[in-house]
Amino acid sequence: MLETIREFAGECLETGGQAQEIRRRHAMMLLTFAQQAEPHLTGRDRMTWLDRFEDEHDNVRAALSWTMDTGDTETAMLLGAALWRFWQMRGHLHEARAKLTAIVQMPGGSRGAHALVLEAAGGIAYWQGDLDAARSLYQESLALQRELGDPSAIARALYNLAFAFFIKQEDMTAGQALLEESLALYTRARDEAGVARVHWALASHAQMSDDYPAARRHLDLSLPIFRRLDDRFSLGWALHILGVVAAKTGDFGAARAAFREGLSLFDEARDISGLALLLDDLSGLALTEGDLPRAARLAGGAAVLQKQSGTDLADVLNKELGRVRPGEQPVDEQTIRTAWNDGQALPLDRLIAYALE
Repeated sequence: MLETIREFAGECLETGGQAQEIRRRHAMMLLTFAQQAEPHLTGRDRMTWLDRFEDEHDNVRAALSWTMDTGDTETAMLLGAALWRFWQMRGHLHEARAKLTAIVQMPGGSRGAHALVLEAAGGIAYWQGDLDAARSLYQESLALQRELGDPSAIARALYNLAFAFFIKQEDMTAGQALLEESLALYTRARDEAGVARVHWALASHAQMSDDYPAARRHLDLSLPIFRRLDDRFSLGWALHILGVVAAKTGDFGAARAAFREGLSLFDEARDISGLALLLDDLSGLALTEGDLPRAARLAGGAAVLQKQSGTDLADVLNKELGRVRPGEQPVDEQTIRTAWNDGQALPLDRLIAYALE
């Protein structure tokens, strides 16, 4: 819409006396859309729904701002909770952090909505690599979910909180205990998808503890379920762990296959957070195999995605995996500097194609 026409329409809306009611309906329409879209963001049709979110992003921003400005805490919390996964996947983490931090502090709202928005804010903090903030937000969410008493919601809150403990290996025992409690609840509820996600988390926990046989056992229990349920988001992250375990046990062919499949899955949805980490995975593999220019080119591309999106979890995971991006530190070799710069300059489509060669 031309700006002049938009301004004229806005003036007509205000002078017509129905502006507040129209904006309320607009916000409710966007909330309905966001809640309808949320379950689709992990499956086969996630690209369609993520693209629809992108098309509606300015509408969503307007609706969210209106709910916050008018003090409609309940709608603001529910809308922020439904939005966070889109923000994370498509690389809007800085915007998400600012909005969710403000929403969490709004007075009022139901305990259920508050628990959901705390979970969303914890998720964004986690993907930004701020694990202390994530832990605090997840703990608040878990406490509320325990009060509300929904076993599935408690299981999800336990699962989320576990990552904030063991990703930096600060308290592996606490992380393990949280996951075991979550697994018991999901098993009792016969929630197959939840059970699979916890087994993937236990594989990640085992990998962090260098217990590769245990990691493979848990992956064997999660990967087939993700494939059968067509949960492509979870499958992509399970393939990341499978590739890491394969690389650490010397099976570079299996590692490459897992990383490439995971990268392809994230590319299907243009999931920026996933793409950044899988590019780092393939860079680390190239470095292990002695192909320094390829490693630097892939790492350069991953660094650009991380900077653009705010997905600083990549730095946390690289540190825990003992990886340093070639080219990120000062180097003397011209070929490495050139490859790093080339990777940073590559358009995303070409970068992905190169990674999959």
